[in-house]
Amino acid sequence: MKLKKTSANLMLVAVTVLWGSGFIVTKMALDQNATTGLINIARGLIFALLIFIIFFKRITKMTGKELFKGFFAGALNSFAFILQTVAMQYTTPSNA
Repeated sequence: MKLKKTSANLMLVAVTVLWGSGFIVTKMALDQNATTGLINIARGLIFALLIFIIFFKRITKMTGKELFKGFFAGALNSFAFILQTVAMQYTTPSNA
């Protein structure tokens, strides 16, 4: 799939806005005394559901080895998000 330069740039801006807004929403949730675990479970469930809906056919065809690799990568990603969320308790979204 070849994208035009304008389309690619608009997609990069959209991803940047979504990514950056995640820091703001996380900080707002922390300010309302939500736990880091709750924030990351909610985030993970939302994205897992979206990925499952979008890639349903591919996921159902995965082998056990591929599922294990995906689980391992997801566990590492979850650990990184937990560390990031804990760090957000002590700084502002713009510093994060």
